[in-house]
Amino acid sequence: MTMVISTFPAYGTAQITCTLIAGSYQILAMFRADVTSSTGFSPLVAFTPTAPPNLSVDGALYAANQSTVGFTHSFTLQFKRVSCVDESTYRCRALVPNAVLSAEGVAKIFLRREDQETRVIVPSPISANQVVTIFCTSIEFRNFTVVWQLRRALDPNFANFVSIAFPEQNLFAEDLAGSTKDIGPCVYRSNNVVVRTFNLQSNGDELRCLSGSTGGVSDSTQLVVVP
Repeated sequence: MTMVISTFPAYGTAQITCTLIAGSYQILAMFRADVTSSTGFSPLVAFTPTAPPNLSVDGALYAANQSTVGFTHSFTLQFKRVSCVDESTYRCRALVPNAVLSAEGVAKIFLRREDQETRVIVPSPISANQVVTIFCTSIEFRNFTVVWQLRRALDPNFANFVSIAFPEQNLFAEDLAGSTKDIGPCVYRSNNVVVRTFNLQSNGDELRCLSGSTGGVSDSTQLVVVP
């Protein structure tokens, strides 16, 4: 028996398929690692030859199907919206005449850049030497943050964007619970807020935000500093 695990994009769809080649089988079940279970795994779905798949998880979030061609039996668990809990170890176990067969694999979720909402917010114009608030924001995995990047208009050493840490910056973690972006505790919104002044030498500089989780960047914005 074999297991094939698709890519697992957070907020996206995914699937796990187990394929069994056998003349017959009594039951095949899929399990997910569960530290709260005495066996270390909890059931997700059971397949039998004569009945529809029996889901043990929420049908709004998961679906299952099975097919048979000759001696090849395919069993698929579909993930309708990948969440933090779905990053786990999975196991298929099949009861066939005179044997129990199994296959195992690991699903690793990732963030797509289009789901991160990475953006920079800077007022324009900015009066020289007056205090303003600028910030970067991005959905990140835990233990990663969004950072600033700068390209100086008048400095040849800043031909490309360079990551910087403003002395005034403050990092704020925003819980996503209850929002449309809530898929569990593995992700949060990282806010990098800076309250400072800019002088006329900063006019024309460009700022953007860089995701620590994926390396994705926001659109850049040009500083317009006026007397």
